[in-house]
Amino acid sequence: MRIETIRVHNFKTLQSVELKDLPAFCVFVGRNGSGKTTLFRVFAFLKHCLEHNVRSALNAEGGEERV
Repeated sequence: MRIETIRVHNFKTLQSVELKDLPAFCVFVGRNGSGKTTLFRVFAFLKHCLEHNVRSALNAEGGEERV
């Protein structure tokens, strides 16, 4: 499966991010604090949601107000 588009709204420091037409191999580069790690936390959060449930994933991130 290939991810072609990523949209993130209000997840931690990412307020509104949309990455379109992603290639099969993609490298994210940027300054410290620009959101690279947070983008990967999105995938970890989604994985946790699928393996357990949304409430558990929210708790693992420190609660709804922290996400």
